[in-house]
Amino acid sequence: MCDEERQIDALNEADVCGGYRFLTTLDSLSGEDATHHGLYPLSVVPEIGNNHSDWLFTELSLVYRAANKHGDYDPFHDTHVCSPAMNKYRKRVLEEMLSHVKRVLCVQQRYVFFFLLILGDDARFVRFDTAGITTTKRFNYKARPAILLSLLSRFCRASPQERGHDPTARLVPPESEIGKMMRGRLESPIPDEDIALRYFRESLDVKWPWWCLEVHDEVSGEIKSFAVGRPHYCSVDAFAHATRGYVALDLTTGQLTFLKDSWRPTYGSCAIKEGSVLKKLNAHNVPFVPTVLCHGDLPGQVSTSQDVAATSEVSYLGGHTGYIHYRLSMKEVGKPVEDFENGAQLISVIRDCVKAHKHAYEAGVLHRDISPKNFLLHRGEDGHWVGLLIDWDVSTAAVKDPNHLAFPERGTWEFMSVRAQFTPPSPVGIPDELESFLYSLVYVAIQYITSSVSPENIPYFIRAAFHDYQICPTTGMHRPCLMKWYTMDSGKFSVYAWTRFRDDMGRLLFLSGSESGWTLHPIDCIITSLMSWLTAYHNDPPKPETGSENVEKYEKLVSKVKSHDALLEVMEEALEVFEWPADDKEDLSAHWKHGSY
Repeated sequence: MCDEERQIDALNEADVCGGYRFLTTLDSLSGEDATHHGLYPLSVVPEIGNNHSDWLFTELSLVYRAANKHGDYDPFHDTHVCSPAMNKYRKRVLEEMLSHVKRVLCVQQRYVFFFLLILGDDARFVRFDTAGITTTKRFNYKARPAILLSLLSRFCRASPQERGHDPTARLVPPESEIGKMMRGRLESPIPDEDIALRYFRESLDVKWPWWCLEVHDEVSGEIKSFAVGRPHYCSVDAFAHATRGYVALDLTTGQLTFLKDSWRPTYGSCAIKEGSVLKKLNAHNVPFVPTVLCHGDLPGQVSTSQDVAATSEVSYLGGHTGYIHYRLSMKEVGKPVEDFENGAQLISVIRDCVKAHKHAYEAGVLHRDISPKNFLLHRGEDGHWVGLLIDWDVSTAAVKDPNHLAFPERGTWEFMSVRAQFTPPSPVGIPDELESFLYSLVYVAIQYITSSVSPENIPYFIRAAFHDYQICPTTGMHRPCLMKWYTMDSGKFSVYAWTRFRDDMGRLLFLSGSESGWTLHPIDCIITSLMSWLTAYHNDPPKPETGSENVEKYEKLVSKVKSHDALLEVMEEALEVFEWPADDKEDLSAHWKHGSY
């Protein structure tokens, strides 16, 4: 018997957990033969191991480390924070704990989760919420076992809500009335291109729990219920917004909607309700944005980790922003922009998103997170696919005075403008958002439209152009990646190292045709035009002595990124004038292992 098994047996034999028991189970979500330790209700012990019940019924995770000759495994022991040798081991423990949290948040409906961290003869009781991690003082449980037994006893006697369960969510048995309503959608035929029904049916995976979630509508004061299955989307980060998206069945209307479950900041420029922003945009008839059905905060579900001071009794790992649980129901259900049919449709979708951005700006709202994940394809009432610009939760008031622009406190790093990537950043305006549209277009197009980058080299280009960054060695501040900086300075994406051609000039080109004869793809024209305007914007104006023509040309180019009109005009003209290939989309990831940003 190993140390971990002996430890678990000892905890169970202490018999202080009442109707709960510590178990070791296979990790059903890891895809490997990994195990994890947790505290489970005795009533569900026979079910553990079926589907994802190992994570569904976990009340508390136990993370165990024996005494280690290499050093301390305690991720909350500040004494060794600056020691690379020690930090490696502590980091692994912290990563394991965070992986547990991510799994629990995917399967359960919680706002707090707890750990028992055992480190040789010592232990900590650890509490997680979206604002951070708090922990008791480390104590020797072998010398003072009463402390550990008291903590476990009190934890098991606490109410479900005190243990972190969300009271606005309840499990839906498949044989219940709501379960029958959900299963009824499995039997109905799927009309052509009914994305909402297809996604909902896919979410009704018997391996995943089904839930009934409440939305406390701040407008009507009503509590509305929605039935959901497996999440359509789960944030990779357990901290901050910790967003989950569901294709949901509205139990009042019977309609399929999109339900967004997230945590919003309680203060700061991002302390907004996305539903309130969308309500404003809907009232101004802004096109190509989601339609709000209901939204509101969930009562009593506010993070507290941010309020914990670092004392001799408590350790804290996190930021200083608090978060409140929030749900939003929207009418439209879309599919990702990567599902575009051909290049022409890709441009039409991004054009619609630019239109949404333009009209939102005119209504007083700046998006601040332009990225491919926020572009959707939505089937309109006329049957045509249109673009939808989503995720307005980090938007801010549009300020047209260049001296009072908004700062990019949020955004997706890979697609932020060069100026926004500085630390501290420059204020964000229309030129920065149009630059993000450029990066988003290139990011998607490079993976599906033939270009001068050879297919097997695409991931290297993506890493260099989007994921990379620099850190100032003296200040620790982040700086844009070299390629992005050079791109805005030179007016081209340099692909010398990855080009498929020996004799070209190394500029990224999008192509039509084949090896027997290449021509420029219409997308290349759009990118070249936008790039020339942004390059002028990023560079210093010519000196007056160079001639008035140069100054006028520069000012004309810069003016084109001061509004959305020039880009929309180029896109519309390209869609109307050029002969677009009908079959120009190819999933080039067959040549390399496809990653995600």
